[in-house]
Amino acid sequence: RWLGSARKLLKVIVLSEPKLKKALQVKRRALDKAVEGLGQHGLVGTTDESLMNLHDALKVEFQRLVDTYKTALSKLEELSLNGKKDGKPTAPVQASHQRQLTLTQANIQERLIKNKTLLNVVEPATSNRSAAILLAILQRRVECDKDALFQFTQLRKELKVESEQVVAPLLMRYSHACDQVLELMKEVGDDEDSSDISGYHSDSDSAIMMSGNSPYVTKRARHNFLTRSVRSGSNRSGRPCLGLSSSSSDTPPDRESTTEWEWSASKTNSCRSVVSTEPVVTKKPTIIKPWCTSCEDRAVLQVTTITVPDTTNHQNEVAQLQAELERTRMELEQTKTRLHVLDQHAQAKELSGPRLVRCYGNLYSQGRVEALNALDTLPPLKDATELKSKILFSVVVLAFRATGTQLTTKRDQVRRILMSPAPQSPAHKELEDSVAAYLRRTVDTFDLTHCIEEVSSQLWATLYDYPCLKNCPGLTQYIKDSVRLAWAL
Repeated sequence: RWLGSARKLLKVIVLSEPKLKKALQVKRRALDKAVEGLGQHGLVGTTDESLMNLHDALKVEFQRLVDTYKTALSKLEELSLNGKKDGKPTAPVQASHQRQLTLTQANIQERLIKNKTLLNVVEPATSNRSAAILLAILQRRVECDKDALFQFTQLRKELKVESEQVVAPLLMRYSHACDQVLELMKEVGDDEDSSDISGYHSDSDSAIMMSGNSPYVTKRARHNFLTRSVRSGSNRSGRPCLGLSSSSSDTPPDRESTTEWEWSASKTNSCRSVVSTEPVVTKKPTIIKPWCTSCEDRAVLQVTTITVPDTTNHQNEVAQLQAELERTRMELEQTKTRLHVLDQHAQAKELSGPRLVRCYGNLYSQGRVEALNALDTLPPLKDATELKSKILFSVVVLAFRATGTQLTTKRDQVRRILMSPAPQSPAHKELEDSVAAYLRRTVDTFDLTHCIEEVSSQLWATLYDYPCLKNCPGLTQYIKDSVRLAWAL
């Protein structure tokens, strides 16, 4: 009941404020973006093949840049390229165009060696992309935190919550609420404009609607009110007719020019007593009564001249139906047997604790070794033993995180579709158990492409200095096996 009232209220709001739906969509997208930004503060990869905090990584890069620039300064002092001799700057005439045209081969070669030496020292600092990437990550994190705090502050002012409350759950709950309201708005938006959006009409409403001189009632509103009144009146008057048509047993065969209400005079006395309660129905047989002597004779003649079909054809048809019924019964028995066998196979294949432990042991003892052998074939990782171990460990961690998020999303989608926000009754508990049983039985066939792509993309983004990892089949297979096992666990 409350859901219907909410739909009617939302329809009134949508009709009065059309821009509210667009504003609610923008609000939901902003909340989702803020929640997503809260998770963008993990470890980052550095050029020394390790994972660390962003601030520590920036410190390492800045220290490396400082050391590079200090080396360049010392090299400038060593090569005497600072432009000073005995504390005095070089005279402009020494760097003039005419002076440059008088240099010999030895002078040009010496200048080339000095410039190349200085370039070799400074070039690592100028071509360092790690610092730029880390600064971009830092800027993105600042924007994400600003968005999250802004959304939380707005909700805290609107909902009167405390500032010590955890940010992410509040934003997620409000985003889910916005999503449900938008779904209801979408449903009420598909209804016709003439649909009844109020629960009832009082007598004063009817008087205002029927009044043709009221300046507050539009023609369209009056037309909708009259349409509803006529529809409700026709529904009330049609019920006795349905009762009559279903209770008649002595009605002659239908003729093309005869409607059902014309035969109402031949009903039983009990039927006439029922009809007498509705004046609209009882007037029809009294005013329009096509019965006459010739019509009665013609009707009786038509009833008596019906020919009885041949019983042989009926017997053949009955035999065919019995044979078809027997075949159908046999097919049903075979289908039941197959379903029983398939159910036994499914129960045998259902995951158990020992099997999961055995699968995890195989992944660590066999799959991990094969992945390490595949990584050994990559030249950049040939001697990086610690990095390879960290990569495989990160794959397992990311797999569990991605599958956990996928499982939560699937369950939330089922609850949202069936309008079941939380288990509150035995029916909800049975629904949760059925979904869990389905996920357990489809572990080997469930589509996990999204989880595999998510793990791969995070790994490639972290180890951007090693693009060769994308072309490693052994690592790709290890990612698929880890995601599948994490989903089963």
